[in-house]
Amino acid sequence: MVPALFNPAEIAGRRLDDVRVYYSRQTGPIKRRHVKAHRERLHGVVELIAVATPQVHAKFLAWDRDDVLVSTMNWGSQSGSPDNPLDEIGLHLSGTGLAASLLRKF
Repeated sequence: MVPALFNPAEIAGRRLDDVRVYYSRQTGPIKRRHVKAHRERLHGVVELIAVATPQVHAKFLAWDRDDVLVSTMNWGSQSGSPDNPLDEIGLHLSGTGLAASLLRKF
């Protein structure tokens, strides 16, 4: 969880009423103090929510009640490779209430 993830969330949070980032756990060099610092910096703009269960590896972005993007890419580390365009993939899923249903899980 690094600024590469939080900067776009912050921009969205300044334009939209409800922007939330859910995360399962910190990994690698990210420590609780880093999350705390971002939570304080983004207070009132983006809500950061720790989720104990379900543990998920996939990443998703929901922007209304119906639309979700599910991706394998680690958005914070920008792990895609220009030499292998299929290195990371994502799916745009759209269906009545799909995003709302997914968010209820969290």
